[in-house]
Amino acid sequence: MRKLWKTLGLVRDSISLKNKIKVGICAMDKKARSKPIEQIVMRLLAYGEIEVTFFGDECILNQPIEEWPEVDCLLTWHSEGFPLKKAQEYCNLRKPYLINDLLAADILLDRRDVYKKLVQNNIPVPTHIIVNRDEDGKDPEGFFEHEDYVEMNGLRISKPFVEKPSWADDHNVHIYYPHGMGGGVKRLFRKVDNKSSQYDSSHPGTVRRDGSYIYEEFLPTGGTDVKVYTVGPRYAHAEARKSPVVDGKVLRTPDGKEMRFPVLLSPQEKEIACMVVNAFRQKVCGFDLLRSEKGKSYVCDVNGWSHVKNSKRYYDDTAGILRSLILGTLAPQLLAAHPNPVTPTVSSPHNPRLLPTAKYGLADDDAALLNEPSFGSFCGSHSGDNLPVDPKEMEHTDNRSQSEELRCVLAVIRHGDRTPKQKLKLKLTDETMIALFNKHKDSKGKQAKLKSPNQLQELLDVTRARLQAAERKDDHPNPVDLSDDDRDAQDDIREKLRIVRTVLEQNAFNGINRKPTKWKLVEAPVDDGSPRSSAVAAAAASGNDPFGSRLASRNSVDIPKNGNTPPLSPDANASQRLNSFTSLQVRPSEALNLSSGGAAPASLQAEELGKVFRMVMYPRYERFSGGGLLRLHSTYRHDLKIYSSDEGRVQASAAAFTMGLLDLEGTSLTPILVSLVKKDASMLDAFGKGASDDIKEVKEVIYKSLTMDPEK
Repeated sequence: MRKLWKTLGLVRDSISLKNKIKVGICAMDKKARSKPIEQIVMRLLAYGEIEVTFFGDECILNQPIEEWPEVDCLLTWHSEGFPLKKAQEYCNLRKPYLINDLLAADILLDRRDVYKKLVQNNIPVPTHIIVNRDEDGKDPEGFFEHEDYVEMNGLRISKPFVEKPSWADDHNVHIYYPHGMGGGVKRLFRKVDNKSSQYDSSHPGTVRRDGSYIYEEFLPTGGTDVKVYTVGPRYAHAEARKSPVVDGKVLRTPDGKEMRFPVLLSPQEKEIACMVVNAFRQKVCGFDLLRSEKGKSYVCDVNGWSHVKNSKRYYDDTAGILRSLILGTLAPQLLAAHPNPVTPTVSSPHNPRLLPTAKYGLADDDAALLNEPSFGSFCGSHSGDNLPVDPKEMEHTDNRSQSEELRCVLAVIRHGDRTPKQKLKLKLTDETMIALFNKHKDSKGKQAKLKSPNQLQELLDVTRARLQAAERKDDHPNPVDLSDDDRDAQDDIREKLRIVRTVLEQNAFNGINRKPTKWKLVEAPVDDGSPRSSAVAAAAASGNDPFGSRLASRNSVDIPKNGNTPPLSPDANASQRLNSFTSLQVRPSEALNLSSGGAAPASLQAEELGKVFRMVMYPRYERFSGGGLLRLHSTYRHDLKIYSSDEGRVQASAAAFTMGLLDLEGTSLTPILVSLVKKDASMLDAFGKGASDDIKEVKEVIYKSLTMDPEK
């Protein structure tokens, strides 16, 4: 055996001295001379079997392919300014062994082709539609845009959704938010200084029509993106970073690199990585992974040749795998010889102990990162927060963290304070109002909630029209003698509609806490043929009483559905008008509830509470206040979930608390609400539906107590 190994070693040495394998790197100098490539090439050369030739920009751009260097193996990839077609012609001419199939690289230039390839290979992708437009920007047949969704051939993508340009090098991605969550658009772009996105609350929410786009559902990922780097089908290195969809602030290390942290891939995600490599024929490949809160991972982009920016372990692994691929194809006899390079090691200036790369795992990442100045500066930026934190509480948390391991933190938090909400209730039987109700009623047909700008604008237009009709006295003669009570009721409804108009006209229809309007169906009498009922019904349907308010406003809820004359109440005067009906029919009317006010200045309270929670409740790394939570969230190693009911003030409080908890920036809560806060009203209901009868009974007792007249 010793003789065999000695013989193989001599064979390897003789080949390495005489006929080294020629590996060419054909890429733009900016990419080919980058630090990751230099580190990988240095390790490849250390084995002694390979020599590397850099083509360079001058050769690639100006020389014909016949004059390009002849190599056995080619590492090549597309970037800005790279002549892809020319490089493909060179591959057809010389036929070198390709690590990444350059002939298949055209697919990566068009996101539409990328998504089609993913779907064809059963790789999970978000639900999406592809909209191809001509140069004139005309929508294709079958595409429809609604206020809160887009639709293509029957497939609907509701807001929030992501809009991606078809050209892969165009990084101007937009995220459209539903009006019920504040509306607006988040613009994502290539990093500029420390910004990677910008939220525009004034955007009307209409999609772009200057080209072809992909529209896909927005998947909440807990504010974290995962980037996967493959080297062959069985190796994948994954890193997590702060998602740009939250606040757009880029966290950087002191040397200017974006702060990223290694994460572990699940078995399903490893299989996805293998499928991506095989489908696109790109052994060295990078792609973006969305870890959805649904518990499943999806691929949302494939970038082709990509490298980890700063990981010695990745450089070691990549060089070793590339060597195996190259030798296995071009010189398999060399694989039998044991390689003899200098084994690269990882060391820290704060910890002189050398860490062999084979043992350099996630636990070592934590230990090394804590000793790096980058993490200290990152967490130290929070230590100066001017917060009312009791030092004894922080000391108590630190002492416990030394002897105990934090496994879980649960918090149930009430929404912040608010100014008093004003409510206006009125009942209507106007046909235009009923038509608007039927247009927007829910699936059960019992109520309609108007919250979007278009819906509220429709209500405002109808209200204005009815008020104008009521105030034109000359156009509406009085065919029926009205009692003083009826005139008072009519004037009361008219005044309430003026209030509705005033409230709707006050501010623009935007924001999370917009003025919500709710309608419910009630019942009101209609014409049964008698003179009295005909007169009342005619007045209700005419402009003389355009609101249908006299009976519906006070007596409609007391009218039974069977059509029988209702029984006399103790107050004979109040029910006297109903006694003339011999056969009473019913028709729908509307109970219109308008809520205004209820502003939540306590968003600042919630944000401050989030900061205190971050600094006190979680253990700290040495002197870095709050670093424990921020470190956990950035590395995606804990399960952070934030739930809220569907009420606007509660959602705003939850988003503001999250902003303080995770030290997010920005003035708008909408991106945080969509990305990190999950609406789950049923989970927050401690009593369930079984207690509804008891709650109703208690409310009646409280109402009677509050409205009781002691003189009666």
